[in-house]
Order: sequence, then structure tokens, then C-alpha cells
Amino acid sequence: GWRIKGLDLCELSRDKALAEFGVEVDVGDFRSAPYQPESFDCITMLDVLEHSLDPAAFLARALELLKPSGLLYVAVPNQRSLLANLVDRWIWLGLPARRWFLERLYVSPHIFYFHPRLLKRALEDAGFEVVNVLGGNVYLGRYRLPWWMRIPLELILNLGTLVGRSARIQALARRPR
Repeated sequence: GWRIKGLDLCELSRDKALAEFGVEVDVGDFRSAPYQPESFDCITMLDVLEHSLDPAAFLARALELLKPSGLLYVAVPNQRSLLANLVDRWIWLGLPARRWFLERLYVSPHIFYFHPRLLKRALEDAGFEVVNVLGGNVYLGRYRLPWWMRIPLELILNLGTLVGRSARIQALARRPR
């Protein structure tokens, strides 16, 4: 069994993780958190890198904290997804509600946008051995969407997965021995 440890910038998220899942979460910045080098077997970064001012520093810190052969699992939005491509075309053509789409696809907390090759290269540049890069979809259940919006989005997301242009990128990387 692994001992689970979390880290978040927000105290509210820490409290929620403890109350809902019983997971101990520290509050602070990942780059300066007081963890010892080579102290983790696995690190996950789910919807983290796109919010970082310096993704390379986050990946370098993960490499430092992982034990030799330790694993890093990263998931980020895919800027080359079918959904992003369709919304980009919609905006470019000046179709109705383009501002609404723009504000939802390019949210202000997202500082960096990734595509599969870029994420793989960032991991390799940080010193990781990339085990696999896969696509994945967004869970729409966390959004309050009316049925008439949810159904077309589900269709586009699933079609994107079928044609290799899913909405998310998932990468598994290993720290070399």
C-alpha cells in the first residue's frame, strides 16, 4: 500500500479532500513544498501544468521528488482536439456565440496549452522516460449543462476520441534509474 499525500494552493481544496476522501493535503506551491528528494514512488498532475507559469520547473521538481523508476502521471487539455478545432473554426468564421465559446475554451487560468507531441517533449526535456501518451475525454458531469448542449458535446468528444483527437492528453513517464 501506498501512503497518499496531496498538495494544493487552496485551503478550501485541502479541507474538501480531507472531508470527502480522507486524504491528507498540504497547502503550498509545488516547486517549494518541503518534501525530500527521491521521497515519492508516484506523482500525479491532473489539470495542473496548464495553470503553471513554468511547466518545466514543475516537471523538474517532480523528477527531483521521484525515487529512481518512480512514475509521473500527467493529464492536460489537448489543444489539438477535435472540439478545440471546431470551436476555433466557429470563432474564426464569426458565427453566433463566438465570444461565449472563446471564453469557455480559452479560460483565463490556463496559461499554457499542450498537444501530445509538446507534452511528450516537455517530459523528455525534463529528463523523464515517456512510457505512454494517450488521449482521454473530459467528464462533462462536473458541468451544469442543459441536455441540448451536453448531447452534441458528448458526440464531438467521442468522435474526437475515435479519430485520435481527444479532448485530453494523458501521459505516463518514469524517472530513469
